[in-house]
Amino acid sequence: MASAADIAGIQQTGVAVLSEIQQALVKAVPTNSSGHLEVNTLVQPGFTRVLGVSVVTAGAGLLHDCAALPDAGPSNVIYAVPSGPGFYPTNMVFHKGLVLIAGAAKCAIMYSRT
Repeated sequence: MASAADIAGIQQTGVAVLSEIQQALVKAVPTNSSGHLEVNTLVQPGFTRVLGVSVVTAGAGLLHDCAALPDAGPSNVIYAVPSGPGFYPTNMVFHKGLVLIAGAAKCAIMYSRT
């Protein structure tokens, strides 16, 4: 038969697992919005998870994984902004930072800093 200490240990493990599940679910919910973007912008430095892009005006916009605007180049393009208006759900991770090279695109980016 299990002792009270064994039962308490199992219960603590269960609570820890549920807490980890809850934290993972929270990370999948956008907690930040870039607002309306029309120009080249460092949206967020550091580790960022992009969960959606809302396109107002189509254009040749690109999302780059880099820490500063001047670092944006062909080698760190992660996502091309879609060519039609609407909301596009995504799940992309940017390790260094999130930079938008807008082109003619006008959009908003929903993201979470995880």
